[in-house]
Amino acid sequence: MFNYRQEQIIKDIEFSRRTEPKKVRKIVLAGMSSYFKALKTFGPASPAAKEALRTIKEMLKIHRIEDQLLLFIGNSLEDFDIYAVEEAMQKLDNLNTNTFDSYYDILHEIDTACEEKDKNRQLRPEDGINSLLTNNRYKTMVLGLATTFEDIKEYLPYEEEFWTYLKEEVKPKVLHTSGEGAKVQCGVVPYWNSEDGTLGSIDVHVPRVTDYETAMEAIRVYKRAHDLYLNLGKKKEEIPTTNANEEQMQYREDMEELANKRFR
Repeated sequence: MFNYRQEQIIKDIEFSRRTEPKKVRKIVLAGMSSYFKALKTFGPASPAAKEALRTIKEMLKIHRIEDQLLLFIGNSLEDFDIYAVEEAMQKLDNLNTNTFDSYYDILHEIDTACEEKDKNRQLRPEDGINSLLTNNRYKTMVLGLATTFEDIKEYLPYEEEFWTYLKEEVKPKVLHTSGEGAKVQCGVVPYWNSEDGTLGSIDVHVPRVTDYETAMEAIRVYKRAHDLYLNLGKKKEEIPTTNANEEQMQYREDMEELANKRFR
């Protein structure tokens, strides 16, 4: 049973899937116009003509990927955290708006090159275009909506005694937060024995895993908690400084690979 926020997401998805093809057709037609101008002015082998065709092909690919992402969200919306979905939808919308603007800028540069007969004009930004073709983060972000705590446990292959210690002794505070908030609010607090300065216990604030960002942060927090667990009873100077870079990197690589296979 959908609530009003989920219903709004469904409406947004339906609206996007209904209106995006019109935007794509518009830019494809503009691209064809620029292509024929470049063809007439410089010839089929010219950078301007090739760039016009490249723009058309890339725009069609981007639209296909975006449609897959929206269908993925819509088909599993009841299983996802609504706040994470709303954030993902907003970021995706912002990306696509900027992508459309960037491609129109390229077509404008092609038209200007033809008008000025400047075959060496810079057509595409030197730093490229931020889009679903060039930035895996957005596909990974959407796929990450399906991530749960059980999915990240394989990146935390710790002894059962540690998980029992957390559950029975520490009782971690699971926070409903995301993005930058998760990084600021979550972490591990060590408590030192006043008598001898040794590590006596820890307090853990971890995000509820609802998307890619909270999964990454949860991996960091649990890794730190495990490192301190292994050093209970030791003094601060005896405890090595560690991080979860390796575990987070593996999770990111796996998610990007899965996202690229699913959305292409």
